[in-house]
Amino acid sequence: MQFYLKLLIILVLLTLTLVLSCLVYKTDSNSEGKRVLKFPRFFRLVPFLLFCFTVICSICILLFQFEEWPYILLLFGVFGLPSLIMFILWSIWRVDIKEDGFIYRNYFGKKNEYKYAELEYQLHPKGLKWYFYKNNKKVLCVAYYVNGGDTLDRLYHKYISRHRKDIKE
Repeated sequence: MQFYLKLLIILVLLTLTLVLSCLVYKTDSNSEGKRVLKFPRFFRLVPFLLFCFTVICSICILLFQFEEWPYILLLFGVFGLPSLIMFILWSIWRVDIKEDGFIYRNYFGKKNEYKYAELEYQLHPKGLKWYFYKNNKKVLCVAYYVNGGDTLDRLYHKYISRHRKDIKE
């Protein structure tokens, strides 16, 4: 009977984790129609699930083997805290693309707006990253795995080709 009770508690916690992951998935799908660059859903979902798994394991250790509490500290030190930090940082980072520039929000939530006319563009030799510089200082690096990174590249080149005369003056 005690085994079934433990199994029931673990199944309830796993169900709760799946429901929370579905909520994360739904909140991410709200910005699909806009021109927004974010890390892929995989980069945000895996750390979130790893953190939930750590919490579930910690609760199970507390419920069933309380004398093993140092394992909880080990779990949170190795898996829980790093995965929570990765989830938060990769969820905050984003780039909102406009017709004449973009708004860049870094990992700490600080927003900066840049105009295409002020920026210099450089492509990685293998084509895996796009670099944007302002006054010889790197402003943004977009990797190939960021969803919609090529959209920023196309809009930058379209803007530069349309306003070439204005930029040279």
